[in-house]
Amino acid sequence: MKKLFLAAVFLAGLVAISGAAPAVSPPVLEVVSLFASLDCGGVAEEAGATWVKDEAEYQVMLQKIMASQPGGASGLAPVDFSRQGVLCLAMGYKPTAGFSLSLASGDLSVDHGTATLRVTWNEPPAGALVPQMLTSPCLLVRLPRAGFSRVRVVDQSGRERMMAPERSVR
Repeated sequence: MKKLFLAAVFLAGLVAISGAAPAVSPPVLEVVSLFASLDCGGVAEEAGATWVKDEAEYQVMLQKIMASQPGGASGLAPVDFSRQGVLCLAMGYKPTAGFSLSLASGDLSVDHGTATLRVTWNEPPAGALVPQMLTSPCLLVRLPRAGFSRVRVVDQSGRERMMAPERSVR
């Protein structure tokens, strides 16, 4: 019993000397850009994120987006909806050219159940000469289904641009 007590005291001393427990890094998951366009057929009137849960929803969304694409799109990476989902990020309708979205990082960091997706959010500079035309930029990304309950989308400066609602990412 005395040996057990001494061992416990010794371990407590080691923890005290070493400081706190080592920090655990949040998990990092893979993200794949499937498609990006300056005109996504108005999949959303305002900026927002939509979680596409299954193949049927994905095909409906692609049909709507591809209707505005000359020649359609080919070569999209496959999606295994049993393990993955698709997140559609839309900037909404914009009055001019110069707006676009792209994936800034292929990593999805997760902290306390919230995944952070980093994108490059481009807007024309104030006063820039750009064609006046209605655009609706979007980005489709493939994400794993597990490991998080919400998706927070941040731009290149760290500004939160949108949050996929919690109920839509399960």
